[in-house]
Amino acid sequence: MLVDYEFYKETFKGKLSEEEFDKFVNLSCMKITKETCSRVTNGTLNNFPNELILDIKTCACALIDKLKIFQDAIDTASNSKQEKIVKSQTAGAVSVTYDTSFSSYFLDSKNQEIQIKSIINAYLFPRFINGKFYNLLSKIVENSNSCKTCSLV
Repeated sequence: MLVDYEFYKETFKGKLSEEEFDKFVNLSCMKITKETCSRVTNGTLNNFPNELILDIKTCACALIDKLKIFQDAIDTASNSKQEKIVKSQTAGAVSVTYDTSFSSYFLDSKNQEIQIKSIINAYLFPRFINGKFYNLLSKIVENSNSCKTCSLV
């Protein structure tokens, strides 16, 4: 794992239980690994300076919290006894309109991807640390013989 529950709870000050954390930590780490073209994995994490390791772990925690919000939206949408937000109400001939925009926004896969990428970009932006440039989000992967473009799934 890129991050453990102790970091999530003590450093990030996350609110999820350990059981909830465990539900989302793998997906969070996989999204970071994917967006960094496998530059950030369990095996490479300790190759980075402490400042960047802290940002990677914090990014994973922020993603865990966001993934929980997405799951809550799915659970709310699938729950027929859900608590709904009243958008408007009329007394004569009783008419009630519910606001579903909140959960609809979080249910949309494009909105989810935008939010995930936004979090990753916020924490893993290109930067210089101790005179070395780190660009974990570049889609160009260099090896000793040539440059190849990262294939995004």
